[in-house]
Amino acid sequence: IVHSEANYFQPLALSQMIKIKVSCSKISQRSFELKYEFFSMSNQTLCTELKTVHVAVKDGKSTALPPEILGFLEKLSTNVE
Repeated sequence: IVHSEANYFQPLALSQMIKIKVSCSKISQRSFELKYEFFSMSNQTLCTELKTVHVAVKDGKSTALPPEILGFLEKLSTNVE
């Protein structure tokens, strides 16, 4: 993970039931971005959005993502670049 960010819209309690939707919002040959949306199960309200950016690294340098990882990410994808 080289970057992460979060937006909080509504508090969530530890005992609260939630639904988390995960999607891949960007894909390149060496990196990808995951988006997480946290919804309250009681009223289906979006409470939190998270984003993480991941880079493939080998021997301390960025490298191409393996084809099997790219294939999996494309299934989660909402916006392939």
